[in-house]
Amino acid sequence: MSAAGEEVRLLRFLVRAVAPRPVVAIAPEAGIAAFLVELAAREHVRLTVLADDAAETADEGAADGIAGRQPPGGGLLYLGPGVRLPDAPIDVLIVGTDEAAVPPGEDRVVAWVPLAPAVGSPRLLLGMAGGSPSPAAEAALVAIAEGNRRQAPTDPIDPLAGRVLYLLARFHRARRVLELGTSTGAAAVWLASALPRKGGRVDSVERDSARRTLAGKHLARAGLAERVELVLGDAERVIPRLSGPFDLVFLDEDPAERADHLTALLPVCAPGALVVSRGGIGNALALAPFNALLRTHPAIADVASLAVGDGLTMARVE
Repeated sequence: MSAAGEEVRLLRFLVRAVAPRPVVAIAPEAGIAAFLVELAAREHVRLTVLADDAAETADEGAADGIAGRQPPGGGLLYLGPGVRLPDAPIDVLIVGTDEAAVPPGEDRVVAWVPLAPAVGSPRLLLGMAGGSPSPAAEAALVAIAEGNRRQAPTDPIDPLAGRVLYLLARFHRARRVLELGTSTGAAAVWLASALPRKGGRVDSVERDSARRTLAGKHLARAGLAERVELVLGDAERVIPRLSGPFDLVFLDEDPAERADHLTALLPVCAPGALVVSRGGIGNALALAPFNALLRTHPAIADVASLAVGDGLTMARVE
């Protein structure tokens, strides 16, 4: 699929995931505007398209369209070429075509993501204001990365992929999250940081007792231990004991077991739940049964991929 096709696939995934919350597009290219209009009509999404001359007043337009009248987690904002938004609306997922569309800041998380694995491929910006991992969580992530470099490799999630996980969890307003494959806790730190302080919880399953213990130490350092339930055991034995529903599932265990695990997990996924799988780049053979399941299972509605780290594949459960 071309880069333009990958952008459309990602936008389709995000718009369908955000429905029925509103979508605002500022100065989109003609093809993207037509696609969004058609998609919004089909999915019954309230769409506002602001023309090129609205780019200079993007803050006002976005506030009128989303942030000014919506609760937290209130929609998606697409910024076309050349649109800048220094004061990003809070708790709105921003998708931009320029890296400078939303400058980094202490109150926001941004990820400039490639649309394909090839070097130099086009990229899109994903960002959200109104929160970010705490300094303690950031320190824990640094410690995890340093431990991976200095001691036995533990393969923590790439920081860019971690930011994408964080954005997806906040965008989806997830409260219950399941992770298979805790390792030393990097993804759990990102996911737990995205959850509401009251009622948000990550259930994270790890088969290696030493890694589980180390993950517990990192989560305590991050101040997130109370939001994460670390479960020791093989996933196939733990899954039958899980009680959902889960709003987001992150799969980072053995790729060869992933298709069976997802099949067993679908009954405890909430309607509209997001499933995110790590390792889509350079692991095609082991993930072939899982990817075939995503394409054919009637409970899976949408699939999209991002070339961040060693790859993230995202799916939405009907």
